Order: sequence, then structure tokens, then C-alpha cells
Amino acid sequence: MHSAPDWDTFVQQEDGPPHLRANLQDLQHPAGDFLASLEAHGVPVAFDDEPWTLQKMDDAVKKGCHPTAQKHAAFIAQEMLEFAESGYWTILPHSEVRHLPGLRGSPAHMKEELDRKDRFLADHSNWGVNEHTLALASKEAMQFGGALYRLLYLIRHADPKYGIIYLAKFDLKDGFYRLHLQPKDALSLAVVLPRH
Repeated sequence: MHSAPDWDTFVQQEDGPPHLRANLQDLQHPAGDFLASLEAHGVPVAFDDEPWTLQKMDDAVKKGCHPTAQKHAAFIAQEMLEFAESGYWTILPHSEVRHLPGLRGSPAHMKEELDRKDRFLADHSNWGVNEHTLALASKEAMQFGGALYRLLYLIRHADPKYGIIYLAKFDLKDGFYRLHLQPKDALSLAVVLPRH
């Protein structure tokens, strides 16, 4: 972080090139202009409460992360190293960023899985980060719940002239990490990691 004159410059150096395609403003889609804005400026994050005080952030760091994260500290260290090498995360000591405006923290958490690799989570539902985050995207952007019913409806009402219907499910690994945050807002989604 000391290699840059300010936080915004540091983030832009760390981010690397955007992962969205060029010329999104020419995309013939209702979301074209919105995606072009994200590519040019990054994803904004806004809150409906006051910025955290230095004391509140220090208290969050002192409180630490979820017990599952402590239990899997070595796994999280390896996972975060991979994320950092991919350019998705930057790992900094709290002492280096605690003075920066807009800093908030969420505890690291592990979702322990039965038959697959455990998953690292940034638990933004804790300490009020999710609760105070403003929804800036259109309501159509995220559709939670009812996916099965929407699919069944589309299958039932599909035009038979196009033949047999095929379904596929894809997991876009790290998909949201490919959208850069606006530099000034990256601090608001910081994560308190296990001490390692």
C-alpha cells in the first residue's frame, strides 16, 4: 500500500484490467449502459447509516471472526492467498487501513459442506453491514426464490417448433469477484480474517 500515493490509486493498481468486455455501451441489451458504467467506474456500495467510527471498527477486529473461521484458519489462509493471486482480494493488516474513511468489517465465516469443499464466506449479515446496505441495482437484476416455478412455466409454454428442451446448470465460480468495486467503496466490504 505504501507504493501508491492514496487509496484509490492503490486499488486501481491492485485491480488490474476489468473482466467485463469492452464497448459494453454498444451492447443491445437493457443492461448495456449499466454494465458499461460498472466497467468504467466499478460497482458502488452505499449505506443508509453513518460511517463506522474508528472505535467501532477496532471493536469488530477485536471481536474477530466466526468460530468456524478460526477452526479452518489454515484453509482460509490458503484460500485468501489464491484470491489475492487472482486479483480478487488484497490482504492488509488492520493497522495499515484502520485510519481510512469508509472502513467497515465483516467476520470471516466458513460454510462446512458434507460432500464437497468447504466454502469461505464474508458474513456481511453480521454487524449490520447487509442491514444498512442500499439496494442500488434494479429489482430484476436478482431474482431470489421461485426459480423452479419460473423454469417450469417457461418449459410448459415453450414453442414446440423449436424441438426438445434441454436444461443446464452452471456455477460461475468467483463470478462476482470479476466485477471491481469502486475504490472508495472497497473498504466498506472488508473482512476480518482469523489471526494466522
